[in-house]
Amino acid sequence: CIAGVMRRYLVEKLPVTEKSLTIHDLESADEVFLTNAIRRIKWINRIEENTYKHEFTKTVCGLFS
Repeated sequence: CIAGVMRRYLVEKLPVTEKSLTIHDLESADEVFLTNAIRRIKWINRIEENTYKHEFTKTVCGLFS
């Protein structure tokens, strides 16, 4: 993770654990999203054959309302 503005904001607002991810981590995840200061939150719908929910991601997006 880059120590950027969006990362800092989310770390302050959410219970966050930072770690390096493996492909297995992504395959077994319930949800996946990316962040940056310009696009804020980008929900990832699918990676290869894995599809992901977006309930928590909607909650995170609600932090910006």
